[in-house]
Amino acid sequence: MIGIITASIVNIRLQKLQTEYSGNEKSTVKVQSSSEIEKKIKLFLYDHEISKDRVVSKNIKKTKKADYLEYTIQISEYERDSLRNSLINFFTKNNFDFSEENALFFHKPGLNITFNLKAPPVKENYTDNYDINSGNIDYKANMAIILDDSGYNLDLAEKAASIKYPLTLSIIPYTPYDSETAEIARKHDKTVFLHLPMQPKSYPDTEPGKGAILLNTPETLIKILVDKNVEQIGKIDGVNNHMGSALTENRLKMTESLKYIKKYTNTFVDSHTSADTVAYNICKEMKMNCGISEKFIDNNGNLKYIKNKLIESAELAIKQKDLIVIGHLRPKTVNALIKFLPEVEQMGVKIVPIQKVIQQ
Repeated sequence: MIGIITASIVNIRLQKLQTEYSGNEKSTVKVQSSSEIEKKIKLFLYDHEISKDRVVSKNIKKTKKADYLEYTIQISEYERDSLRNSLINFFTKNNFDFSEENALFFHKPGLNITFNLKAPPVKENYTDNYDINSGNIDYKANMAIILDDSGYNLDLAEKAASIKYPLTLSIIPYTPYDSETAEIARKHDKTVFLHLPMQPKSYPDTEPGKGAILLNTPETLIKILVDKNVEQIGKIDGVNNHMGSALTENRLKMTESLKYIKKYTNTFVDSHTSADTVAYNICKEMKMNCGISEKFIDNNGNLKYIKNKLIESAELAIKQKDLIVIGHLRPKTVNALIKFLPEVEQMGVKIVPIQKVIQQ
């Protein structure tokens, strides 16, 4: 299903926004213009993996009493509850009153925000019948696929782990089924990653989750957090970052994090949540087995979109010879992998374990 979120944002008389963290320092920010609140929302959506192509439209209307900023955003039913809760958290933290009838409504003097969440049914045909007939394929490149945000749904984990391709399940610690998902993955000989929560740029409006490493986390606590996060999952084959657009730009904190990650695994994949990331380079400096993702394949939750991203990824893999891409443990993504990975292999791109495409 595809849900439509429409957001109307009014007036610009914002008093003080919640204290924000920058490194270890605190600063209070006044929002004085619509452009500033737009930037804050844009960053929020980015950290929640709502990409530009999912923002169907954005309209601005100004009156003497108020400015109106309206978004139309496409989102899948599977993500809707999570985003709804995050939006409520985001706006209530910034001192908005909240009510809900047919829509989410946020209010403060001179400023009203409405979010309409709709999930009309969309029929998409797929089949669980797939066959890997790779005997006559002339492989030109390798591609590894990581499924982030695992740990919430055991049936979906079982379905993904049963796919006859060497996928990686990256599990968020402290999710309802973190250790059980790891057991399912191991049972099917799939690679198990810790999806380690790290501070996003929109923190504290966006919470990366329990066990997260923040810019102001002391090194002694980083060690404890890594130990406890791994303990939640059990034996791991590697780590990639969950969110982390702020932390992966920080050389000191990434060095400290990787120092303790190395206790459990020598493999780290930079999820590439920031264009200014230093995580991959630091990983290489520490002589670990390092990778960096080049694409997110399911920022839009429909089969056609995911298929197009898989084909684009295959074409890029042929150019680069090796490629890592990231999807998420969601129904549409798993269905798309079942339906379209044989087509990717027919293009001459072999789906391989993550270990085959990482570098030291």
